[in-house]
Amino acid sequence: MDNKFAIPLIFLLTVFGGWMTTCGSSAPRGVKHTLMEYSITGLVMDSSNGPIPAVTIMIIAGPGEWPDLGILSDDNGQFELSGLFKPGNYRLLLTSISGAQKEVEVEVKAETTNVEVVLE
Repeated sequence: MDNKFAIPLIFLLTVFGGWMTTCGSSAPRGVKHTLMEYSITGLVMDSSNGPIPAVTIMIIAGPGEWPDLGILSDDNGQFELSGLFKPGNYRLLLTSISGAQKEVEVEVKAETTNVEVVLE
């Protein structure tokens, strides 16, 4: 690029870029907008309260958008679904290696909601 265009281009990008980041913002300059992120943590147990590892947990319904993925409970039957951006009722589908399934409804009100599920 020719040097005679470099300084005006940098000036325009600086001015226009600064305008783009503040235009439409209701927050004072220097204050970042952040989205509240919610998560569902839980424990999957059998009927004798023993942990069940490797259970697939998926969100199948909920408010707004949610991550389209399945996670596995760990060796202690614990799991965490994060990346939820809206409170409300979420429906989870839990599936064990043996094929046992259960749907549960979880009401997310706080930043972290804990649930215990008995899967038989």
